[in-house]
Amino acid sequence: MTLFSITDTSDYLNELLSGETSGTVHSVYRKTINLSIGGTLAALQAKGSPISPISLITTLTSEKMESLEISAGDFVTLKENIITIYRSNRTLQASTDMNTLDNKKEIGFSFEEATIHNLHLLHSLKCANSLSDTMLHQLHNNIRTCLSNISTGGFEVIFNQRVNDDTSMMLVAAKKKIERCTRLYRNKKYTETGIELARLIGLGIGLTPSGDDFLCGVLAGLILTGQTESTFAKSLHKTIAEHLNDTVDVSAAFLHCALKGQFSLAVNHLLVNTGCESPQDTSYIKCNPQITPGIANIPAITENFLAIGHSSGTDTLCGILYALELFLFQKCNL
Repeated sequence: MTLFSITDTSDYLNELLSGETSGTVHSVYRKTINLSIGGTLAALQAKGSPISPISLITTLTSEKMESLEISAGDFVTLKENIITIYRSNRTLQASTDMNTLDNKKEIGFSFEEATIHNLHLLHSLKCANSLSDTMLHQLHNNIRTCLSNISTGGFEVIFNQRVNDDTSMMLVAAKKKIERCTRLYRNKKYTETGIELARLIGLGIGLTPSGDDFLCGVLAGLILTGQTESTFAKSLHKTIAEHLNDTVDVSAAFLHCALKGQFSLAVNHLLVNTGCESPQDTSYIKCNPQITPGIANIPAITENFLAIGHSSGTDTLCGILYALELFLFQKCNL
């Protein structure tokens, strides 16, 4: 068996995989092999890929990953911290008959020594003191400035007010939906806002449609602003959970993670521990919730989110910005 190493994963995925023994290859892309295991997706990714809650970062380059000739439907086993993929002759059916599987060329991925990342976004900047208000405004301003210098063709077109006659119908529809949600929210129709905003599910194309990435960002923003128990948040959570089948599987997996408070490393790195040697170290903040975190600077935010797909990162950032703007408007009008 050819064996490769997995260098990084999340505690969320590590726990999910711990009780599983088999699965199949869901889909294969140039830099990613998606595995379907125990009702969830796990993504074997090329070296240097951004870390998400479902990531299994490998030591392979994207070119090497592509050369493995793994295909959707190939059988997968999990045993002793090794994920084994049995490359079939394209006629092998998923089977637990190890005598049959042993005749196929095996490729293994060991996660025994992988770094486990805690990607549970726990920290809220909403407190009773003026410092937290200042930090919320700083986060808002940093994200706004970051987006103003980016052009990816996603939802940033809406938030940078660049919608014109040449803008895609998808973005025009999204703009109208977001504007309607803003009006509903400002009129304190919070349940209706959540239902309406969730209708962005599946809007767009690709592995993760822009509407889904945006909604993941909104869910992160609700945590950062301490609004997870609000009527709006509960309505949005409920409606998204009811409509996960309305989008593609990979995107549904990320939305499912977001509903559980699990987000990419980029989202978690919006908050930094200014007392650490590494400005990106959030572990001390999570273990010490009484510590007030710092806000990532504009270059760091830009670099971290641009690394996520074509426009997925910036679409997520737009969702976070939108949640911040709703909260700050409400706070100013109390």
